[in-house]
Amino acid sequence: MSDVIGETSCFVEDKNGVENSALSRKVADLFLPRAVISPAGLEHIAGHKYKSGAWTHLDNILNPAWTAAAECLPMWLAPNTVTTLGFLHCLSSYTLLWRYQALETVTVGEGKALPSWVLIFSAYCAFAYYTLDCMDGKQARRTGQSSPLGQLFDHGVDCISLLSHFSNVFSFVLIGGSKWFLVCQVTTHIVFFSAQWVEYHTGSLPTGAGKFLGVTEVNYGVAILTFCNAFIDREAFWLRPLAEVVPETFLPSFLLDVRINEFCVIVWAVMNVGCIAKALQLVFHDVTAPAARRAALAHLASPLLLAAAPFALPAGFIEGNSRYLSLAVGLLFSHITTKLIVFGMARMSYANVQREVLPFCVACIAAGATGGSFESVWRITPRTFLTIACWLHGLWLVGFCRAVIIQICARLDIYCFSIKKKKD
Repeated sequence: MSDVIGETSCFVEDKNGVENSALSRKVADLFLPRAVISPAGLEHIAGHKYKSGAWTHLDNILNPAWTAAAECLPMWLAPNTVTTLGFLHCLSSYTLLWRYQALETVTVGEGKALPSWVLIFSAYCAFAYYTLDCMDGKQARRTGQSSPLGQLFDHGVDCISLLSHFSNVFSFVLIGGSKWFLVCQVTTHIVFFSAQWVEYHTGSLPTGAGKFLGVTEVNYGVAILTFCNAFIDREAFWLRPLAEVVPETFLPSFLLDVRINEFCVIVWAVMNVGCIAKALQLVFHDVTAPAARRAALAHLASPLLLAAAPFALPAGFIEGNSRYLSLAVGLLFSHITTKLIVFGMARMSYANVQREVLPFCVACIAAGATGGSFESVWRITPRTFLTIACWLHGLWLVGFCRAVIIQICARLDIYCFSIKKKKD
């Protein structure tokens, strides 16, 4: 109503004012959209039933402990609040690691050593996050608060929490300041995206690769590795050439000069490629028509473009700004992945190329084209450019999630962070 009044009374004779008002609304809708889910999509979400993938052996072993822990929670505690408590652990760890060690300084002989207590705290945070993540669904069922919003909120938090796990691993594996950290990060983001992509097309979310490796093993594995690295000489271990550990006769020539940390990134990337191949197999099993398969593959355009674009940046651009680049890329991946989760549950069409990734990808390519002349051409420093990108990507993500939560809460007549009392 106020928009109508404003246009008819204040700007009726000012065409520039009308155009400025329309532009302001477009900008506001970009960062604070009023609605992102269609009415039909809301109805689909209201009737959505979550279908999880198969559990691993470790899931089955730990499930009684997670159930017992959930039974200790107060009945007034909302499930999404449990999820948020887990996320706050990740945020605390991420902030602390940034405070004590910039990612770009974790290279040979540079920067002061990270205090061991920081790694111990980060290990605890990783453990607490995933444990709470496994408890929120059980809390939802025992309080009668299971809802599609819980699934969306849970998986959205999982997506953004990947940044904390990257920060943990990069802090002790010592791959900052190089493109090795990008290899590790973007391939993991694509694996997470591809799992949601499988659910979008098949209705079932894969959570593991067989009975021995899944999200539980990875999350607790990160916690254990982080804890163990608090008690070793990290430079001496991770920066050691692989040839000093494995006899040269067993190594191909391209691995002779590779360090242990770089070799681990290669292994991790190969495993991620295997997970992506498995996702393709799962989708093609259910999607058999050639045209439908091509349409499904087109949905991978945005994550692949976003994964490739940062590699176009000059080496000097990455060396001093690794954490900023990691955060900018991670926030964008979180946005497009969260949107896929929402649109999958709403049964809405997902654009092949997401508009949010285009400015950043074009900027990365343009920065690569300028090479060492970035500052003179763009009139800003790489750090300033990436800081702006982080803020924009963060605002886009928060605005999208805010609109989704408001719409779903209104449709389901529930609260997000508290339990709504039923009317008599």
